[in-house]
Amino acid sequence: MRLAYALDTRILLLCLITSCGGLNTAGLQSLDAASGDAPAQDQVIGMASRGCSVQLTTCGTACVDTNSDSANCGGCGVSCGGGKTCSGGACTCPTSQTICGDHCVDLLHSPGDCGACGQACASTQVCSQGHCADVCTAGLAACAGSCVDLASDPRDCGACDMSCAVGMECNQGGCACPQGTTACASGCVQLARDPDNCGACGKTCAADAFCALGICRAMCPQGLTACGGACVDLRSNGSNCGSCGVVCTGGATCASGTCQCPAGYLRCYGVCVNPVSNSANCGTCGHACSSGQVCDQSACASMCGNTLTSCGTSCVDTSSSPSNCGACGLSCATGMTCTSGKCGCAIGSVVCGTKCAVLTSDRNNCGTCGNACGLNEVCSAGVCTMSCSGMLTQCGGSCVDLQTSDGNCGGCGLTCSGGETCVSGSCRCSTGLTPCSGVCTDLLTSAQHCGACGTVCGPAQSCIGGHCVRHQ
Repeated sequence: MRLAYALDTRILLLCLITSCGGLNTAGLQSLDAASGDAPAQDQVIGMASRGCSVQLTTCGTACVDTNSDSANCGGCGVSCGGGKTCSGGACTCPTSQTICGDHCVDLLHSPGDCGACGQACASTQVCSQGHCADVCTAGLAACAGSCVDLASDPRDCGACDMSCAVGMECNQGGCACPQGTTACASGCVQLARDPDNCGACGKTCAADAFCALGICRAMCPQGLTACGGACVDLRSNGSNCGSCGVVCTGGATCASGTCQCPAGYLRCYGVCVNPVSNSANCGTCGHACSSGQVCDQSACASMCGNTLTSCGTSCVDTSSSPSNCGACGLSCATGMTCTSGKCGCAIGSVVCGTKCAVLTSDRNNCGTCGNACGLNEVCSAGVCTMSCSGMLTQCGGSCVDLQTSDGNCGGCGLTCSGGETCVSGSCRCSTGLTPCSGVCTDLLTSAQHCGACGTVCGPAQSCIGGHCVRHQ
């Protein structure tokens, strides 16, 4: 852990960085705890009035985001239980789970609540995609009465009861850190900005330094902001979205400094859902399909259309659904997409082990998978070298083109989000898409932005050619 140091030093440094516009007490609280000199309540309130962003609330001796803090959800001291998380200031079940009694349950896999709360399967049956069955469907394995994908289920990773540690995901049957993070002693961390593991596990920045792009620095580079010892892009960082300490939850990501659901999704009761296929929110939030029905193209129906597959109570395209890739229940890992029913990496990257890598700039996979550059080397055009070549710029241990790099667009660490890509050093939506609340959207087909941003189609309607059309 980082060493505690005199508060005056950090205050002076932050004043230099922020022009004394205020202090963020989230970082100061950890220092107070480490030194044993916790500030009095009136001091905390004073600091909060000067430095906590308007999105944070003073709870005891800390500034917290009551929209995402499970110990202070919606208000100080309001704790979420029963497997719930805090999203939008309310205790909600994670995506794909439903509240049954006082606990969150996965109705697609729970043998005691299979397809509906209290609907238990017989002792000889399994719960497969919300239906009690004698055997699991192809590609899934029976574990304690549930049909699971051993290649992607973090509770049964590679084999039944092989659970992944908190923060890890199951990728190809093995537990691994999500894309963009590395396994260190403290868990899965981002080496590019973790002050306790800056650039490498165990490499700790000095008390008066910040971690930026894997390098300890006295100040954050232009465009990045210091949040708790890390230099982050407030426009795209999901843990510091728009302001330090503001966390995106419920499936939302940070786009243009605000937490937004992916294109085509709705935020329903704090969780991002796809109204096209979500049977509890079919077409709009709260519009639940009746028992025995499925949600097909935003409308409740007795069965799915010809081109879609019934996965539980949702009608999905298994050729492109990352949660049902090739068949119901087969999930792609973080950072991968589903194309033609198979999980793979985006164009320009390849699979190296369990993650996607850009071989031209990844210093751990430079030119080929597993080829790691030396301590003082960078990866430039797929070759480990001491400096970047041509028009490339060194960002951390990688040589990138600031004109086209989505993770370093116009400057190191400036990340495009919301579906934008980097064009000529600026984050932009692709041709045919329009930014709506920071998310690239097709106004011709989006039911939430039909014809114009904010124009929402009603239940049982689809957006066709930029016009809301009722289903036949």
